Amino acid sequence: MNIRYYFIIVLLACLFMGCSESNKDRKGLGKARLPDGSAYEGEFRDGLFNGKGTLQSRNGTLYVGQFRDGLFNGKGKTTFFDGSIFEGEFKDGIENGKGKYTDKSQGYILEGNYVEGKIEGFGIMAFENGDRYEGDFRDNRYNGEGTFVYSFGDKFSGSFRDGRFNGKGTYTYQNGTKVVSEFKDGKFHGKGSAVYNNGDLYAGDFLYGARHGNGIYIFSSGDRYEGHLKDNQFHGKGRFSFSDSGETIEGEWKNGRYMNDPNVNIPLPARI
Repeated sequence: MNIRYYFIIVLLACLFMGCSESNKDRKGLGKARLPDGSAYEGEFRDGLFNGKGTLQSRNGTLYVGQFRDGLFNGKGKTTFFDGSIFEGEFKDGIENGKGKYTDKSQGYILEGNYVEGKIEGFGIMAFENGDRYEGDFRDNRYNGEGTFVYSFGDKFSGSFRDGRFNGKGTYTYQNGTKVVSEFKDGKFHGKGSAVYNNGDLYAGDFLYGARHGNGIYIFSSGDRYEGHLKDNQFHGKGRFSFSDSGETIEGEWKNGRYMNDPNVNIPLPARI
């Protein structure tokens, strides 16, 4: 978004101003047409665009704002040929400072602090479909602490890296289920806990979004499983305690079934 406009202005300064002796003392209001067909109208000083001006490129992109020494400097607005808009602060032809970019083709608005054409630090990204991110950015991507709210009601708050959930965070589903866990590449991964909307509880290991490893699962009825899990199911060595009878069974499990006595009725854990 920034580099091509930097080169347009550099080309303008060189071809029209810096390379022509007759223009180096030009000042005041005026107009200029570039060899590539771009047109400038505004203030001149020392033969360069200085002050308020308008630059219209041949492809339809329009910049309106402040210039200094031939480059975008200060507050300005660029309307791109596809209808996208950047409005904010510029330095030496590149977005620097407070700004808002509206991308018409991708359907989002990105607002925050820009450094060398990229948003850095705290920012807000709002999508046309209702999704919204608020938090830290680095290199135009979610990096650091932030909150992402989906249009359908789910929400994640925690650590991001390279645009994805990475690190510690809390994912809250629109149905009320809440998972507090470590995340990797957008999925529960590592130690964590969950409170399900039916009242069940889980504390233990997650692997790429599934209950997997060692954990404790407590049903809302008070029944309790403690042991190994695989792909969200009781699997491996484990112990199950029935709350109503006080009975405890222990042994080998496979895909949620108690293999020592497959006829034993075991409730199913909640789906994630």
